[in-house]
Amino acid sequence: GQLGATVVLAVLALLFGLLSWPLVRMAPRYSTRQEVAADGTGVTLAQEPKRWFPGRTTRIPWSQVRRISQDRLVTSGDNGRTVRYFVDIELREPLPGEGLPTWVLPSDGKIRIRSGKSKHEEIARALRTARPDLFTAD
Repeated sequence: GQLGATVVLAVLALLFGLLSWPLVRMAPRYSTRQEVAADGTGVTLAQEPKRWFPGRTTRIPWSQVRRISQDRLVTSGDNGRTVRYFVDIELREPLPGEGLPTWVLPSDGKIRIRSGKSKHEEIARALRTARPDLFTAD
């Protein structure tokens, strides 16, 4: 009766708590302000600290960058067409993946910066302005 219902409720609450903990722990890193900055010395990829997430910042000097390009991936599915935008920075040497912001995808000697359409153009423009000699339009 009453005791059985209490035990079942306690077990369900514990199970829900254990299953939701990873989502709660990761939430701040996916809701932080993200920044890509380019200046005369290189590219900075930053993800601000928030709550218990310490933040991540990676600095890439221009001497490490071989080429920069824009990319767009179009996929079709049941929900219609999806367009994903990327800015690729091809590197001379691979970067360690653990210090990179969560929205940066390291892959085969390059990093992919994924963004929405408006931010994509803004990032590409900043990189093109800082180093037009490295930028190639694909």
